[in-house]
This record gives sequence, C-alpha cells and structure tokens, in this order.
Amino acid sequence: MMGRKDFQGKWFYNFSLEERVPQDHLLRLVAKTIDFSFVRDLVRHTYSHTGAPSVDPVVVFKMALLGYLYGVTSERRLAEEIRLNLAYMWFLGYDLDETPPDHSILSKARARYGPQAYRQFFSEVVRRCREAGLIDGDRVYLDATLVRANASLDSLVSRPLYRQLVDANEYVDQLWAENPSQEDAESEPPRTPRSSGGGLKPEKQAANARRVSRTDPEAAIIADKKKGLFLARKVHLAVDGGPARIITGLVVTPGDRPEGHQVELLLGQHRWLAGRKPEEVVADRGYSYTRVYEFLRRETILPTIPRKIPWRKTSARREKMGFVYVSELDRYLCPRGKWLYNVRIPDKNQVLYRTHRYACRGCDLKPQCTRSQRCSITRPADLGTRQWVDRHLGTARARRAIRTRPCWVETVFADLKDNHTLGRAQLRGWAFEVQALLAAAAHNIEQLVKGKGPRAKAQRVAGLLSLLWIRAQSTLAFR
Repeated sequence: MMGRKDFQGKWFYNFSLEERVPQDHLLRLVAKTIDFSFVRDLVRHTYSHTGAPSVDPVVVFKMALLGYLYGVTSERRLAEEIRLNLAYMWFLGYDLDETPPDHSILSKARARYGPQAYRQFFSEVVRRCREAGLIDGDRVYLDATLVRANASLDSLVSRPLYRQLVDANEYVDQLWAENPSQEDAESEPPRTPRSSGGGLKPEKQAANARRVSRTDPEAAIIADKKKGLFLARKVHLAVDGGPARIITGLVVTPGDRPEGHQVELLLGQHRWLAGRKPEEVVADRGYSYTRVYEFLRRETILPTIPRKIPWRKTSARREKMGFVYVSELDRYLCPRGKWLYNVRIPDKNQVLYRTHRYACRGCDLKPQCTRSQRCSITRPADLGTRQWVDRHLGTARARRAIRTRPCWVETVFADLKDNHTLGRAQLRGWAFEVQALLAAAAHNIEQLVKGKGPRAKAQRVAGLLSLLWIRAQSTLAFR
C-alpha cells in the first residue's frame, strides 16, 4: 500500500537541538577539543566597560571559523547557512527560537580587533596542537604560494598619483592646516610650497614600482606564461615535519616579494610556537640565497635547500697543480713554497690572493700557472659556507627530504586552497592576512581533531622514532 505524507504545522514541538547533532560530527569534536573562552581575553581591551552588551566575541570567532572550516567564501551566504544548518546553530550556542548574528558583524569585528587578535588566535591553536603532541619541531618545511587578489587590473593607477590621494579624514585635516583661523594666521607666517623641479629624466622602474592598485594596494602585478597578467598576494608558510603537518608560521606579503627574504621571520615564528629550534630546514630552490645559508649556519640548522646553480670553482685548477690553502694564516702556498697573500676584496663575494711582485721570477711552473708577472688566485669569500652546504646536500638524509618535500608541504597548500577558501583572496589590504590566518587555523584545528583519534598514538610513536633518528644524523653532520 502506498503511503502519503502531508505536512501539518504544529503549535508546539518536542525538539532538542542537542540530540539532533551527531556525536561524531566535526563541530562536536571541535567543541570537545578546544575551549574557545580564551577569545574573550584576546579582545577584551577593544571593548568599553559601559554601554550595551555586544555579540559574544566567542560567537564572532566561531562564526568566522565556520566559513573557513566548510569553505564558505561569502559572508552573506554563511549567515544564511547558519540559520538553516542545525549543527551550525548548535556550535554557536543558539537555539531554534534565537536569531544568529548578521553577516555584518564579521566585518565590524575585523575593524575592531585588527589582525593582531587573529594572529594571537592562530598562535593559541598552534599551542594547543603542541600540547596534544602533534608538533615535532625538529624539521620544518618552508614554501610560498601566490593567491589571486580581489582586485582587477583596471584598478591600476600611477603610484606617485596614488600617494597624493588621501581619505576623508586626512582631507579634512589638510583643509584645517591649509585654512587656519585668524589667530593661527597671525601667529604663524604662511609657508611657501617647495618646487619639485630639476629637469632630470626619471629612471626606468619595474611595473610594481610604477603602478599600484587602488582596490588593494598590497597586491602586486604578476606575469605568468599560462595565466597572463594578474594581481596577487603571496602567502609564506612554515609547516612542521611531524605527521600532522601543522602550520607553525605564516607571513603575508605582496606577490613580488622573494621567498628567501622571509626565512628569518618564519623560523622565528616556528621556534616561538613550537617551543624549540628546528634542526633542519627543507625548501625548494627559491630559498637558495647565500644570506639564507649563512643565517642557517650561524643558527646551526641543517640547510636542505638545493642550489640554483653549481658553485663556481675558480681555484680548482690551481689546487690540482698543488696549491694549498692554509686557513689559519688565510694564505695560499704554491708548490714552489711561495706564499700568496690576501691583498684586497674586489667585491663582496670574492677574495684575491697574490704573491709578491718578484716572487715568481725564474719559476718553472709559471707558464702553466699564469701569463702575468705574478701568480694570483680568486677565492669565494663564502667558500666555507658553500662547502658546508654541499657536504650536507650529499647525504642520504638530505636527498630523502628533498624527495618528500613536494608531497609534504604542497599538500597543505592544496588543502588550504581547495577546502579552506584560500584559492582566491576574498578580503583586501591588511584584512587578507586575517583570511590567511583563519584558513591556517582551520587546517590546524582539523588536524588537532584527527589527532584525538585511534591513529594518533601510532603517529606519535612514529614521530618519536623519526625524532631520535634526526637528532642522531644531525649530531654526525655537525661533527
């Protein structure tokens, strides 16, 4: 017999929102894992002690986090989804007869709190991951990705012209300064504007030095062979080497900033949040700068960063002939017993060694050595750092880390872009940093919830074994 269902409205319902949310739901696991009451202490200084009560800051952060956990890019759509989804209402602490906050509360909260509050929220999530044992801290992966900005190429204007544009408040202040009152005019003599003449031809500048977007001044012009010209921001990440792949450092820059210039800041964030200094840094060739290698050597951190091009070996032929470098004296000794002294530094990357003017007279090796009057050798100033890098890159540990880097850190970027709304910038200016921080926090929270499962113990044991192996290898490398 065929049944039929007719809807009939009721005056009273026997309904419990607590029973409708499954026990294994993601939001229920998040609520059990993290107590978000710490948010009130982060933003307490932005509220007054008098006036009407505002929306609970915990609700504001949870509401924003919902969009990044479930990939909802529109805040208007997020507010509609919250009214329709019972799990969302339960997570925010609202019952069926209550109205959740409007979408405008999110933009008002960003303007009130600023990016620093969201940075502290991200840091607290990382600290919870460290307390759960999901962070090893000894190996860190560095990488960066371009994110298409929320701006069009039609918004580009001249950068000098953009510097002259002011907002409404600055314009009012400028009017008061240019039109003083009668008392101020009598007390201060009028100032004559300085002329900007000179008649010099301006130097040729790069596109980002000449043009800027009025919509998003922090975006940079990027030229790609496949995608063409577009405006982009760059997100730099430091990913922990543990099985959970927790993001421990995040820096947001314009799209044209080099990746190697953010190494010190990323490692500083990782060291602060992970609670220990990393023993190894793994990155691609975009980080192969001499200054990066020298910084890692000073910090006694192994550099698993492939070189862009092989080092120049200007003194290799001389060493085959029998020239010996004496590091204690900073001199070279030729096969005939003549010393080559450090005479000058032509540039910052090379050191020149020469014999005395008449030291090479009558030497039988002079035709094979040089055509000039005396022998000379050009040696890289950072030869010790280069030899240290080459020695580490030749180990099996470094080769294995280079092979595993793409499937380790780039999967984190894929998760952020596909599942946590980082595929395209939804916010502009400094607010884009808030988007990146919340997307990274959503990724870490998901890993924290998974770390409470049955596989967490096995992963921690495997991480402990790998930690002991890394420490043993690093001890041998630095010897």
